[in-house]
Amino acid sequence: MAKVIAGVALIAALIAIPLTGGGSLALFFSTGYLLGDLAIAGLTVGASLILGGIAQASQHQLGTSIATRQGAADQQYVYGRSRVGGTIIYESITSGNAHYNAVVVHASNSCVGVVALYLDGKQLSFSNPGGAPVYIPGTTTPVALDSVTHNSPIPLTSYRDDGQTHYDASGNPYNFGGHVYWESRNGTVTQTTFTDLTADDPIWPSTATASGHCCSYIQLNYDSATFPNGLPSIRVDIIGKNDIYDPRSGTYGFSENPALIAADVLCHTAYGLQCVYANEINQAQLIASANVCDELIALASSGYEPTYSCNGTFSSNLAPGDILRGILDSMAGRMTCVNGIWNIYAGYFSGAAMTLDQTSLVAPIKWKFNRKYRDLVNAVKASFVCPTSPYVSAGPGLPYGQKISGVFDGEWHQVDAPNYMQDIQHGYAADANLIADNNVRLWLDTRYPFTISVATVQRLMKIALMRNRQQGAGTLAFSLAGYPLQPLDVFQFTYPRFGWADKLLEVQQTRLNITEPSGTEASRVYVEMDVVETDPSVYSWSATEELPLQDNLPPQLPNMAYCQPPGALTLESDSTTMVQGADGIQRSQIKCSWTGVTDAFINRGGGYELQYQQTGTTTWFPYSQFGGQVTSCYLGNVNDGVNYTVQVRSYNTSGAYSVWIQDSITVANANSNITTSTFQVNGTSV
Repeated sequence: MAKVIAGVALIAALIAIPLTGGGSLALFFSTGYLLGDLAIAGLTVGASLILGGIAQASQHQLGTSIATRQGAADQQYVYGRSRVGGTIIYESITSGNAHYNAVVVHASNSCVGVVALYLDGKQLSFSNPGGAPVYIPGTTTPVALDSVTHNSPIPLTSYRDDGQTHYDASGNPYNFGGHVYWESRNGTVTQTTFTDLTADDPIWPSTATASGHCCSYIQLNYDSATFPNGLPSIRVDIIGKNDIYDPRSGTYGFSENPALIAADVLCHTAYGLQCVYANEINQAQLIASANVCDELIALASSGYEPTYSCNGTFSSNLAPGDILRGILDSMAGRMTCVNGIWNIYAGYFSGAAMTLDQTSLVAPIKWKFNRKYRDLVNAVKASFVCPTSPYVSAGPGLPYGQKISGVFDGEWHQVDAPNYMQDIQHGYAADANLIADNNVRLWLDTRYPFTISVATVQRLMKIALMRNRQQGAGTLAFSLAGYPLQPLDVFQFTYPRFGWADKLLEVQQTRLNITEPSGTEASRVYVEMDVVETDPSVYSWSATEELPLQDNLPPQLPNMAYCQPPGALTLESDSTTMVQGADGIQRSQIKCSWTGVTDAFINRGGGYELQYQQTGTTTWFPYSQFGGQVTSCYLGNVNDGVNYTVQVRSYNTSGAYSVWIQDSITVANANSNITTSTFQVNGTSV
């Protein structure tokens, strides 16, 4: 049975209520919310829209963005696609301090798998046994999400980075030099242990499989140039939970459908409400909502995307209501629980369930035609998770295998969506809502942590605005003709006094009232319901209303882990580079010149480092470090006719080093009268 959420009127116990004129009516009442005994003056029970009962989504980040070390960490769960860190559950130093080993749990549920690894924001490229770089382990070509077999686990093959130089979106090079080894597991209960970790570190038991947890084993070879700031931050791209039930096909698998995901959370025994799927989920309503989510909708640029999708993470410290609120928001969704059955509604207009008129009323209408001014909004601000940077103008971001760059550069961050209001920019002749509110801009500020499409988030923003602009609300008391209506049902109502003809009203809450007999008047049973105005236009959308995201870029912070290398290194050795000491002895030198950089973190607080060696040898001799304004020096202690290799690199104020820039030269026979091993006087060695 599901956990009870406070504030939800559940209708459960069958009671027979006597009616005027004999007979009885079978009515369902809530045993937990039964208000007293039938002998009391009146009885009111009912069902309501699940809003107050489900807590508002927490305002902090729902998941872990980078790998962390914690003594008692919350578990993390992933639905759809996301970029996450995780929790380091084991680490060790082995092989004479040469290897750092870490086991990182990314998700505490079975997933399609981990498809990309980032260290300090840089994506690693791997090689299969044939040497071809791969994006998803086990493939030789990039694979888009739609072509992944979601129910098949990613192969358990091990991978080492390819040791090649790669470039970020700005053209900056990086190279992990073959110092990174990676394995991943997708969280099945039958997954195997990390045998390579066991071979390198016998403390890790061979029976430790981390079953049920999607995780990685990462080994880093010690190299101060590759990891100048110590242990790097760890992130992965992950395709999440792969055992979501779809009643339309009767199968389990990966899905981004928020209606199916909401049902999965309701039934989950760890972080959900422990519902019994077969008995406590209205599957007909679930299928209707799932179909709405999967309907394709045209984008402003080109192509189509599902109407709603859900992609994101959350931690085990969140209450079920917090989790469900975020998931429901991704489809403008709502839920009700009637007779112990959960109903999941995506944001769509379902049409009128029935028609009523004033002849069904048993009491005067209580109605408010307008919201209080403080409750009105005429524009919406929102943030969502954008998976790409530079940002795409529409759609859910590029699928895996079609990335703009391989470097973390603002990807998968919360960013502001284009503001939504019904103005000229969005294809309207004028902002009627603004005019109606005395030209005062009234904002609603919200966030969508499970939405990764700039087009979807704008549709959700419009629905939030339009629901607010349907201002009429009130309470209607009907005879039992209104009894079949449940929360979120829409009905047509004709009431000439207000000029209503088939006016569309949406039920928010229902209450079944029973009056006490009075004199000759018998008990009366009637249905009282709270309703609000609604209209199909709340859910209508035109591609002309969609705006691109490029104008909403967040500030870009410098990547201090990357250090720009100096420009070309030039070596000179001839008679002009020789130096004569006070003793009259001439000495050969190599003049080293390089192009300085414009990075203030290098030329103001950083600098350059120079090394040299005789070409063909293995030992590098440090020469000196120079300030950031120095771009040349003379290298002495060299012999005529000998070939030397010189290399220079830059370093910044955070201690990060660039790659080496090299050049070679043979010292000219420039009649130097001294060598590094013997002195010569008039051509005679002494």
